Amino acid sequence: MPEARALNPYVRKEWEADEKRGPTYYKRMDELRQVRAEAGRMPDGERQRLAKEIIDVLAFEKSPTVRAELVKTLGVLPGPASLVALEGASTDNDPDVRTAACQALAGQQGPEAVRLLAELTGDADLDVRMEAARALGRHQSPEAAKALALSLEENDPAIQRVAMQSLKSSTGKDYGMSVQTWREYLEGGNPRPPDPPSWAERLRQPWF
Repeated sequence: MPEARALNPYVRKEWEADEKRGPTYYKRMDELRQVRAEAGRMPDGERQRLAKEIIDVLAFEKSPTVRAELVKTLGVLPGPASLVALEGASTDNDPDVRTAACQALAGQQGPEAVRLLAELTGDADLDVRMEAARALGRHQSPEAAKALALSLEENDPAIQRVAMQSLKSSTGKDYGMSVQTWREYLEGGNPRPPDPPSWAERLRQPWF
C-alpha cells in the first residue's frame, strides 16, 4: 500500500536528497496523514512494521514540526516499541513534540502510559499540561484519576475544566464543574453529586 511505501528506507533517502533541492514539508505531512487514515484497517504486523520505520525516522529528524507529526502517528500504531519512543518524545526539548506525545499516549493502554502522562501534567508548558490532562481522560483507572489531581490544583481555570471533564470520563462519576467536590472524591470521600440545573438555569445556558 502507498502509505507503507512512504516510510521505507529507500524513500527516507529520497527525503534526504529532496532536502538538498528544496522543502519536503507538505510531502511528509501528506504521507503521515495517509498512515494515520489507514492504520485502523492494517493488520497488526503491518502496524508494528510501520511503527518501527517511523521510530527510525524520528531518531534522526531535526524538524520539531515533523517530529511532532511522527509522534502523533505513533498514537495510531500502539505497541511496546511505540511506547518506548513516546517516552523519549515526552522529554523532547520542543513543547509541540511533547504535546503530540500526550495525544499519542491517549491511545496507549497500560500503567506506563498513565505514568508518562502523569509526569507531563507537571510540564513547564501550559499547552502540554492541558493536553496531558485531556489524554488522561482516555484511561479508566485509579492511577489516571490520581494523576489528574495535580491538574485539578492548577491556577488556570481552563486546565481545571479539562481535568474535571477527564475525571468524569476516567471514573464514571459526575461531580460537574466543582473543584472542591472533585477534591473531596479524590481524597477518598463520597460526596453527593450536584443537583441537576433548574429549568431557569437551563434557559440561561447558550443554545448553541
